[in-house]
Amino acid sequence: MQKDREAFISHLTAKKSGQLKKELAAKRKELEQAKNRQAELDNLIAATFEKLATGILTDGQFKQLNGRYLAEQEALKGHISLLETELAGQQDELDSVGNFLAIVDRHLEVPELTPEILREFVHHITVHERDGAYKKKFYTQKIDIHFNYIGTIQ
Repeated sequence: MQKDREAFISHLTAKKSGQLKKELAAKRKELEQAKNRQAELDNLIAATFEKLATGILTDGQFKQLNGRYLAEQEALKGHISLLETELAGQQDELDSVGNFLAIVDRHLEVPELTPEILREFVHHITVHERDGAYKKKFYTQKIDIHFNYIGTIQ
């Protein structure tokens, strides 16, 4: 029983966690780069004010540079907010694998499959329309089982 559990966990985590961890790492790197650029823009904006005050830049040059920096900074704020939301969602998804495994652990020794246990595991079942003509005696029909916390397992 323990070998089956370990095989199931490795199958489940290899698909979900491996892919999610790569995506999380890429998004964290992108978020760090965006935050670094935002700090860089803050410095550039401060530098344009100094150059305006010392007379190095004209009013027109200042407006042009400052406008570009401020526009980029606003776009970065939105991008950073989006990345942080996506990171939180992906972290929740990674945590949900652990929640599903907790249900699996509670029901390792099940003598009988009851409706309550089934409801704990299965969120919903989608039955697709059957393939082929309706006059055929044998046909295939696709059924998707969506589990709680992890979705479908291929």
